[in-house]
Amino acid sequence: MEAYRQKLQQYEQIFTRATQQEYPLGEVKRNELRQEQQNLSLKNEDIVPIETRITAEIEAYLQKIQQYEQVFIRATQQQYPLSTIQRICFTIRRTKSM
Repeated sequence: MEAYRQKLQQYEQIFTRATQQEYPLGEVKRNELRQEQQNLSLKNEDIVPIETRITAEIEAYLQKIQQYEQVFIRATQQQYPLSTIQRICFTIRRTKSM
């Protein structure tokens, strides 16, 4: 059972690295991941929860970035350049949302 958990953890690391390099994943990366899955002797039902969780985290992060960009664009349309206080507020918002 410990060996199985290590394989799952290893696949999670591989999948995370792949999504850091390319997101959404292209066909070449997908094929590489399938090969890694086979090398680790993992079934689809083993890896789906890992991929689903990590993909959801990425999508949530991208959504936060998009929201931040929209707020930033509105602020800069109202006043440019931004005042020191506005820049500080954006910095605080950004760090709170991460």
